[in-house]
Amino acid sequence: MSVALLERSVVSSPPEISIDMRNMSTLANPAAARTSTPDRKSLQRIAAEALHTKSVAIDRIHGTLFRNYKLQPSSHAAATTTTEETFYILKCRPSSPAIRLLRHEEDRLRTEAYTLQTLLLLLHSSSSTKSSEMPSTRMIPRLIASSPHHHHRTNTTTTPIDPSPYIITGPFHGHLLSEISPQLSQTPSEKIQQRVGFFYRNLTISFSPFSSSSSTTQQPQTKPFGPLYPPSSSSSSSSELSRFTTWSQFYTTLLETLLLDAEDALINLPYAFIRETVRRNRNSLDRITKPKLVFLEGLIDERNILVQRRRLESSSGAGERRRSEDEWEISGILDWSGVIWGDEWMSDGFYDHFSKKGSMGGFLEGFLGGKGQRQNQRRSGEEVVRQYLYILYHSLLAIIRQCYRPSSSSSSSPSPSNSNSNTTNSESQQTELAARRDLTNALTQLSKICTSRV
Repeated sequence: MSVALLERSVVSSPPEISIDMRNMSTLANPAAARTSTPDRKSLQRIAAEALHTKSVAIDRIHGTLFRNYKLQPSSHAAATTTTEETFYILKCRPSSPAIRLLRHEEDRLRTEAYTLQTLLLLLHSSSSTKSSEMPSTRMIPRLIASSPHHHHRTNTTTTPIDPSPYIITGPFHGHLLSEISPQLSQTPSEKIQQRVGFFYRNLTISFSPFSSSSSTTQQPQTKPFGPLYPPSSSSSSSSELSRFTTWSQFYTTLLETLLLDAEDALINLPYAFIRETVRRNRNSLDRITKPKLVFLEGLIDERNILVQRRRLESSSGAGERRRSEDEWEISGILDWSGVIWGDEWMSDGFYDHFSKKGSMGGFLEGFLGGKGQRQNQRRSGEEVVRQYLYILYHSLLAIIRQCYRPSSSSSSSPSPSNSNSNTTNSESQQTELAARRDLTNALTQLSKICTSRV
């Protein structure tokens, strides 16, 4: 589904801006913040102060779970009339109380803020000097501004301790892949998949939790597995995701968090069998002793990938006119809230490939370095077990999201219009059925492996 950029407006802000979030009528009321669109003038003032400009263009990006706004300062707009535009992203929580968030989604804004801060520290550490020069690391956005507001979870709702959390990240360049994908043929699409895989490969080898700067993020090296942000006692959802000594401990914690969400919603699942299957196979997870940077989810979402056009000049011989052709290359990733320290093979890019018989083959080829490398890839028994455990996790996540937010896309908000409700419900059912088939297959294969070991 293509992402539409709507609601464009440009408003001038005074040269000197003093913002008090508590005095903003719309954003100061927690209930209003969850039930109505934020006051646009307030958004413009926040963006103008953060970007140090007198005027800023704001576009709402639709089709995302959290509210995303594209920000373009007037000075940047004037400077990029003939090249790829530069912009920033302001993110805030969903406004509708009908949108149900999973436990690990509650702190998404704070998670992304800590993640970007941690990566910036690692890039400036002595052990990452060469990594900072790699193209993939140059695409990591900066945290421009954020509100220090947190949420605490009650039994049924999430209550803001301080209203209206938001973050502003950037700079970004290019276009969302979802906007241009309908115009692409199969070959350019496969090349983009390969470049996403190559981009991810560079990230996994560029960062380590054992960097000398890890102490500045309050993350002990003796517990290297887990999120890139320190746990917070003010939020049960984030405090549950503390740091872990082994990969199996963190994996089971992630899975248990999903199962608790499913139990809250009374979703029909074989809970005891899932827990027992993971328990019997968790030793395979402990083979992972050196954590890598993992894009757990969102890496292959076309609404999260930025691409920009590159003009190539070529000629077939001497004296012939040079021909120009356009090629799309990866220019960035919008959402970094799904990044953790763990096994890089748990990324949703591999789930899409291994569970759907190669639908993202280009991603795997880019990650491994080409088709030849892909054909030579031979997985050991332990690697096969881990891959089924990762399929189990992602299929379970897909099932629960569809039950929480029925839609054709797991990350977009619900509430389809009446005219499209039947189509949306059908697509939602198909998505859930496909995920349940993946879950059943993963459980079956893991059970067979356990039986063969006896």
